[in-house]
Amino acid sequence: MKKKLLFLVILFVGFIIFTVTSVFLLRKEHDPELKILSSPNATVSVDGKVIGKTPIEGFVVSAGEHMVTLKVEGTSSMWQGKVPAFSNSKTYVDRELGASDITSSGVVFWVRKQDDSPLGKVLPGAKERNKNSGTVEITTDPIGTIIYLDNDEKGIAPLVMENVPAGEHEISAYSPGFIRRSQKIKVEEGYIVSGEIKLAIDKSYQKVEEPKVSTESASLTGTPGISEEPTPVPSGKVVPTVKPGMKSVKIKDTPTGFLRVRASASTGGAEVGRVNPGDTFVIITEENGWIQIEFEKGKEGWVSGQYVERL
Repeated sequence: MKKKLLFLVILFVGFIIFTVTSVFLLRKEHDPELKILSSPNATVSVDGKVIGKTPIEGFVVSAGEHMVTLKVEGTSSMWQGKVPAFSNSKTYVDRELGASDITSSGVVFWVRKQDDSPLGKVLPGAKERNKNSGTVEITTDPIGTIIYLDNDEKGIAPLVMENVPAGEHEISAYSPGFIRRSQKIKVEEGYIVSGEIKLAIDKSYQKVEEPKVSTESASLTGTPGISEEPTPVPSGKVVPTVKPGMKSVKIKDTPTGFLRVRASASTGGAEVGRVNPGDTFVIITEENGWIQIEFEKGKEGWVSGQYVERL
C-alpha cells in the first residue's frame, strides 16, 4: 500500500514539474531570425561579419538593429542598410542588385506586436483596432510612390493602413518612370507589418509627346487647328475642346490600364468613374496634387496629378 502511495506521489510531482516546464518553454521568447535573398547571389555580412552567400534562411540575431551588407563578387553591385529585428519574428530582405543604386530595387519587411515601439520614425495614423486585423506600414524610395493593397490603390507613401484583415495580401508600389514592385505579406491579428520598398528606374520609360496639331487643318472659325465644337466618341464621352488660354491634361499610362476618378481630392474619395490613358480633359480646378475634370458630359471628378501630363 505504501509503495502504491509513494508511486502516486512521485507520478503527481512529475506531472507538476512537466506542466511547469512546458508552460515555461511555450512562453519563452525566441530570438529574431533573418531571411536574406538577392539576385544575383551575393556575399552577406551582418554587423561586419561574413555569414555566407544568399540565400540565407533562419540566421539568428539579437533583437535590435543590424547592419546588413550584400556584395556581388567581382562587380561593383552591392547594398548596405540597417534592418530591424524583433523577438518571435523574422525580418525579410530581398534585393535586386543592379550596376548602380538607381537600377537596383528591393524590399525589407519585418513584423512586431501592435504595442511594440517601432525602431525609427513612427508613421502617422491611429484608429480603433478591429478584431482579426492588423496594421501595415510602408515607406518607399522614391517618396510619394503609389501603394496598392491587393491591386486596390490605397494612397501615397509613407502610408499607414490600419485594420487590414488578417490573412495573406499583396503589396505593390508604383511610380511613373520606375519599375513596379510587388510583395506577398501575411497579416496577423494584433501585429504590425512594416516594409521599406526601393524601386529601380525604368530605362524604357519615355514621356509620350503630344502630337502637334497640323496648321493646315481647317476649323469653323477659320483658326487653324482649333475646333469650336467637342468631338463625340463611341463611348458617349465628349473630348473637350482646348481653346487658347485653357489649361488641360492628358491621362498617362497606369499599372491598371485606367485611372480612377474620385468624388473628392483624396484616395479615400469614392470612385465615380474611370478614364483611359491618352484621354484629354480641361482642368476645372486643382487641390493638393489632385485635378478636377469633367470626365463625362455633366459629370465632374478628381484624378491624381501623378498620372496626368499637362498640355
